[in-house]
Amino acid sequence: MPVEMLEARIKYLQNRLQPVGVAVRSDSPTWAAVEGVLARGDRRLGQVLAGIKKTTLPAWQQALETAHLTQSDYLGQRDKTEKLPWESINTGVSQAFFSWDLKRAVHNELTKACPPANCLMCQACDEAWAFRSDHLDTLGPNLGAYGDDFIPLQVD
Repeated sequence: MPVEMLEARIKYLQNRLQPVGVAVRSDSPTWAAVEGVLARGDRRLGQVLAGIKKTTLPAWQQALETAHLTQSDYLGQRDKTEKLPWESINTGVSQAFFSWDLKRAVHNELTKACPPANCLMCQACDEAWAFRSDHLDTLGPNLGAYGDDFIPLQVD
């Protein structure tokens, strides 16, 4: 989201809520954009970070320019076919699960926590762990966190 839009939304909230006694505080939208770039960045940002002389917005912007990058390179909506920076890390969770979970997130659907046992849906656990017989003993008082109505999810 562009910085100008964030600023306008914050101002709108302040104008609407201040008269009823609600104080609205927010981080700097400009620094939020920097944080967004860092969160979504890739190896090209290494050159940017190495080129920053001071922790200031002008230094950040200069380092981006020197590396021939812009914040919008990182802050726009990602193409679904674009390789994500963390895909080079093997977490054990399948790409199919991440794609399935993204579809749910786009539709504001929550994904339940992992079940205590008997599930290989995301493929992060091996069969020996997923189907261990002592899972109830291992969980102890944490078992209730999963609820009695846990239903294993199906990946499309």
